[in-house]
Amino acid sequence: MRRDPECAMCWWGIALAAGPNINGPMSPEAGRQAYAAIREAQARASSATTVERALIAALAKRYAADPEADRAPLDSAFTRAMAEVARTYPSDADVFTLCVAPLMNLGPWNYWEGEYRNRKHRPGTERIFSTLECALAIAPDNPGACHYYFTRSRRRTRRRRCPFLHNAWSPFGLMKSLEAQGRKSEAAQVRARFREAWKHADVQLPASRF
Repeated sequence: MRRDPECAMCWWGIALAAGPNINGPMSPEAGRQAYAAIREAQARASSATTVERALIAALAKRYAADPEADRAPLDSAFTRAMAEVARTYPSDADVFTLCVAPLMNLGPWNYWEGEYRNRKHRPGTERIFSTLECALAIAPDNPGACHYYFTRSRRRTRRRRCPFLHNAWSPFGLMKSLEAQGRKSEAAQVRARFREAWKHADVQLPASRF
């Protein structure tokens, strides 16, 4: 932002990252940060592209001035707004991928019912898959869509959908999925693959725990 003070999407990114996710709720402090950031993005939206303005407007529905406001209506509003962005930009794989996290946040880690081999979708899970498949049909190598697809279901992943299976984040998503299912031995094998893939990452993160 020092290089481009009018970068609306920089503020959008801060607001998105500060929000709730499937691994944990949003703290009041993060809520205040997210609300302030999305207001900054809105103030700079005139310099953004049309799709970026749509993403900013959608994300604005996720936050309230009160950081402890009821999350349910805000999360639902954000999900609906992102679905509308996808309808408006049906050839944008990134938009479809960005639609997935709001859908997952409506029922974090609660996508299946029954025993693993005979499991069935819970309400909303098929929509997650269909949204991901729209993204992958447009861009089969989209890293976000591949990651989400691995995370949601090992069984449904197809090699043809995600050609970059050794991208570091692909085995990470699979590893987390197996751990969540209690399949520790298989998760340990994938963890080894993940660590090997991470050695060859083209971006080094000094502070990463990996």
